[in-house]
Amino acid sequence: GPVGEDGVTIYCVKCGYNSDDEEDGDDVEGANESKKKGADGEAGDDDDDNDDGLVSPDTMLMCDYEDPDPCPLGFHIKCVLPRSSMIDGKYKMPTGDWFCPQCTVKIEKKKEREVERRKKKEEEEKEEEKAETE
Repeated sequence: GPVGEDGVTIYCVKCGYNSDDEEDGDDVEGANESKKKGADGEAGDDDDDNDDGLVSPDTMLMCDYEDPDPCPLGFHIKCVLPRSSMIDGKYKMPTGDWFCPQCTVKIEKKKEREVERRKKKEEEEKEEEKAETE
């Protein structure tokens, strides 16, 4: 099946299938890579990959989040993108970094904590300034 950098077979977290369950096999895509990875884990061209960026619904997306270790989760593109985004039975490959649903929540929580820390620091600085002027 699709093999990640550490040699582990990649399963779709949402539906539980891997390429061994499918006749044609899945492809693994790290959004920060320019090519999909085939079943051997090596980057390469795919017959389903066109210059227009459209890929098969069975294409695997690999999460790009690292904190500090890379997220090991993979998803079929069809399992995370809405069917309404299909074009002629294929999906447009996301550009830039792609984060899985679990890591997207982690990222949002991390941003919220940072905003709270900043607010608290600003309040403390205002209190210090107020105390210095009195």
